[in-house]
Amino acid sequence: MNLAIETAPLLPPRSTILPLTVRTDYLPTWGTKHGLRELLQNYLDSCDDTGIAGRLEAADPWDGDNTITLHNPGATIDRSALLFGGTSKTGSETSRGRFGEGLKLGALALVRDGATVTLDHDRERWTFGVVTSAEYGGEVLAVTVTDLDEEVDGVLVTIAGRKAIYGWSEVRALFREFVDVGATFATDDGDLLLDPNQRGNVWVRGQLIRTDGRLSFGYDLKSAWTDRDRDVVGDFDVSWAAGKMVDKANKAGVVAAAELLRMLNEGGGDSAYVTSTWSRETNAKAAEAFLAVHGKGAVPVTNNLSEDDRTALVGFGYVPVVVSDNALAVLTKTIPDAHAAIQAASSAVLNTTTDYDADALRWIGCILTACGLATDVAAVTFRSPKTGATRKDGVVRIAASLLSDRPAALAAACIACHEMGDAQERWTKVLRAVMVLATPESP
Repeated sequence: MNLAIETAPLLPPRSTILPLTVRTDYLPTWGTKHGLRELLQNYLDSCDDTGIAGRLEAADPWDGDNTITLHNPGATIDRSALLFGGTSKTGSETSRGRFGEGLKLGALALVRDGATVTLDHDRERWTFGVVTSAEYGGEVLAVTVTDLDEEVDGVLVTIAGRKAIYGWSEVRALFREFVDVGATFATDDGDLLLDPNQRGNVWVRGQLIRTDGRLSFGYDLKSAWTDRDRDVVGDFDVSWAAGKMVDKANKAGVVAAAELLRMLNEGGGDSAYVTSTWSRETNAKAAEAFLAVHGKGAVPVTNNLSEDDRTALVGFGYVPVVVSDNALAVLTKTIPDAHAAIQAASSAVLNTTTDYDADALRWIGCILTACGLATDVAAVTFRSPKTGATRKDGVVRIAASLLSDRPAALAAACIACHEMGDAQERWTKVLRAVMVLATPESP
């Protein structure tokens, strides 16, 4: 009679297998580089937490050694780190990770790609691997815990594998600790990276998340939303922080006015909220650069400018310059927009004339004064023949050519006083004054 004998797997002495509730097909797009990134991220965070310099070594694969060592003296860890939810970095202003899952998921990605991953601490060695679990109905990540004869100082992680050693340099380049980013300007929101080679690079707490060629500078944000894959960062977070960083850099004299104008002209994501994040001083600097490039008669406009307004601007000697909507909003905080420029030009006085109907001007002056709409009146020649009257500092200036038509001149003067109270009340006062001053000879 044959007896089937089931043999248990051979284990190292004093060892225990701990199956984890992580299926091996979890995060299927993650590979060696994702795994290395997670474990290197944990290593750097641990250096920051303990304030103790770690030891980071990568062997030379040409010597036949494919080992990477990450040692954090003074660091501590326990088995709760193997649980999902057992650790978390949420709320930390310095940690590169957010979810506290880097050890498990990084080890999974590496083991799945053929690497060996061990973690030594205290008197234990954790060896990550894959087991088939009847309880969970498939392959899961597992940790074989082996007792060590000697106590380890801190936490020592060892990664061995051909793919790991050859992908190491690329992963190191994702962290500022190993990259010379050139000149920077530090702010409360993060670092503005001024080196042209960093243009478009978006870092979050020292980790490169993405490169966006539409950005005018590089940025390392202190706080921003990122997804678990560290491939996506919130556009609003980038745009808002970028605008504030550039504003502070301009005030400090680090970013030139020409750079502000370039940022507006390029219209990248970092200029999306500059109307809210730039100060009056920075807006003025950008306008100064705009006029320096296009001339004092330049007026910022968009492609939506009507042909009539364009013709009017050119007729008054202005130069319309097409800019983005954001640039228009910033520049016109200092420079008059098209409508304001046209109105200013239309209201401009060429001269005060003596060739007019003095009785008509006196008659209109009496009415406006009686109504409290003006303190004085004057007959002038406007730059624009379409302008009938203007009001400034209590003085109403009326086109001399209109005074031959008293109703038209009075209407133009009243329209020029449009800001003086309710329209119905204003015109009621005028009509009552006209009834009192029924004849031109009235005083």
